Amino acid sequence: LDSNRKNQIRFPKDEKVSLGIGHSYLVLQIYSSQSLALSIEVNIVDTFQRRLTLYFSTSTKNISITQFHAKIPLKMDAKNTWMNFSVNLASFCKYCFKDSVYQSVDGITL
Repeated sequence: LDSNRKNQIRFPKDEKVSLGIGHSYLVLQIYSSQSLALSIEVNIVDTFQRRLTLYFSTSTKNISITQFHAKIPLKMDAKNTWMNFSVNLASFCKYCFKDSVYQSVDGITL
């Protein structure tokens, strides 16, 4: 991705369609360029069928949690290299949204 443009990749492309991935671990392989600001938005569904958002960003400095959204700092020290972004979505869901139980990934936006 070119950091000078507002590039965005969304899975699935149509926001009305759900990925429906039930695996609780998400692993993405990401190339970290020298000046790239990166954000990873993961839309999840809990067992109450609520749509929740985990937003990881290099621009976020502090954890911020509301009823349906959580902003989490993403620290990337390595530059110009491939990295693995790995997160246990069930644990993050439980930590950020206390009464929620993770069910599935609805969508991912980079």
